[in-house]
Amino acid sequence: MRLGIAYNFFEGSELLEASIREIRDCVDYVLINYQKRSYFNQPAKQEDLDRLAAIQKSGLIDGVIDFNPETLWGYANTAYQAKQLERMKRENGRIALMNYGKCTHFISMDSDEFYRKDEFIKAKKLIEEKDIWFSACMIKEYVKSPAFQLEKFEDIYVPFIIKMGFHLTYERGKGDFMVPTDPTRWYNSVGYSSYKFRPEELVMHHMNNIRKNLVWKYQVTSRANLDKKNIPELVQSILMVREDSIFKNRKIVKVPDYFKIGELIK
Repeated sequence: MRLGIAYNFFEGSELLEASIREIRDCVDYVLINYQKRSYFNQPAKQEDLDRLAAIQKSGLIDGVIDFNPETLWGYANTAYQAKQLERMKRENGRIALMNYGKCTHFISMDSDEFYRKDEFIKAKKLIEEKDIWFSACMIKEYVKSPAFQLEKFEDIYVPFIIKMGFHLTYERGKGDFMVPTDPTRWYNSVGYSSYKFRPEELVMHHMNNIRKNLVWKYQVTSRANLDKKNIPELVQSILMVREDSIFKNRKIVKVPDYFKIGELIK
């Protein structure tokens, strides 16, 4: 197995390096697929571009590509169009891993997604030994602080290591993915070996609501069910949470800052 990770990146650079460092020794090629302008044609923050340049200079990543929606079919006017661009961007990253990184397997990730190194190593070994083509795991979400975790798991899974090849198709109605997942990461897995990791084996830790600038995160999001005029109220509700608060109908529990990212968001 030659494993590559393609990070979809536009904002959240304060978390990106920590996400990479935790699993850098476990993979063969790390690619950053970034944008200078968002799906909605908003310019990237210079601080995000500067952090990316510093990470690249450190030698932590193997490749960087600039995804430009304007060269495809233009910028998005709706959340649906933004999601289509996001799908294209993920596929663009996968193809780059195959062509430039010579990878046989890949993972698509975002800057706020984390895996524990010990779990990652064991999961990768199992996939290689059993020749699993599609895999996925459950998601733990965090809010406001890396020490504030939502009880229970997300209601969708995240794809983990997937095998490269011409079998990768993603047209809806022509198959299905092994578990419910983000449609921008969806592939038809019917008829191929697959594995759904149990929570005690592997979990993706999603720092979805942890940023230095949460308002900016939501201003550029492709999330379809978010009314942009509600962003200030949403961000305020996040900043007000405490241990034992209820958020998204789930209780917040305090946990150790395993990935040591608390200082990065101050």
